[in-house]
Amino acid sequence: MNCDFNGAVRALYKQAKDICTNNLSENVVFIKRYDIHDPFHDREDPVKYILDSFLKRKVYTPEQIMEDIRQYETNGLYIKWLDLSLYYSTAEETFIVVTLYASKTPVETEYHLSAVCASLDQGESGPYDVNDYVDNMLTQKD
Repeated sequence: MNCDFNGAVRALYKQAKDICTNNLSENVVFIKRYDIHDPFHDREDPVKYILDSFLKRKVYTPEQIMEDIRQYETNGLYIKWLDLSLYYSTAEETFIVVTLYASKTPVETEYHLSAVCASLDQGESGPYDVNDYVDNMLTQKD
């Protein structure tokens, strides 16, 4: 497996500790923004899909994501891009949105790590409260 999923998660945590005010739980769950059998990126609004997954607790463990990566590779595909976005964090859980992009040809996996943010606690340079984004959407939804 040329994709270092666990290393990418550790790198996201390191980045988040530098730019976010949130305490991150070591209990990580993932919201999948992909479907290994039928890509759905054109079927629905990704913001609504991710929020609904969060609210309905449609989440996955790191082991389930690793199994998806293995399944891609079993089907002759390679992970060309791994996107991890810190979405929300509580004392009990940290939610990360994960997107896998596949390739039919062998490629070195590239990574994109980010924190989904709506506001800055300390001005333009941060730090951020990652939960503001979801909290703002929930307020607007009511």
